[in-house]
Amino acid sequence: MRSLVPSLLLLAAALPAADNGGLDRVVRTQEGVQRGVASQAEQAAGKADLLADDLRFNRLGDDEQADRLDQVAVELTTLVRSPDAELKTMTYVVDRLTRARRGDTGQLGAAAAAQGELVGRLDRLAKNAQGRIAAANGVEDLRAAIAAQRRLHEETGKLADQTLGKL
Repeated sequence: MRSLVPSLLLLAAALPAADNGGLDRVVRTQEGVQRGVASQAEQAAGKADLLADDLRFNRLGDDEQADRLDQVAVELTTLVRSPDAELKTMTYVVDRLTRARRGDTGQLGAAAAAQGELVGRLDRLAKNAQGRIAAANGVEDLRAAIAAQRRLHEETGKLADQTLGKL
């Protein structure tokens, strides 16, 4: 399905502009959901950062645990937005969805591909964090962000299926 979604979205981009009235609403919804996932990831990053500070200040854990929490916070923040223009971030996806809503439906494929990459990167981050970080609450927040990103990726694929039927 992951490799099929970008192809379907590219086909959906071939729809005539007149048939995109309902597409606007659906893509706008996807934008909002992606912004929500980005916000959730930022909150998880903030919690990991605060927890790392608490570990250091209260001397509840070793510095290695706090460093790992800091690393998770930095990686999550990078997944949301990054100064590296080559990196596909959540902000990048929102931008592509906005462009698609404004008429450049070819951007749906770029958004879907970036969402697939984000799911993979979030999965790797969670696997690396799991078991090494005693902060169960932070890991649960990260898992919730991953689940939300997965759902968004699947919904974008469904959007492609729905618009494909209008050809």
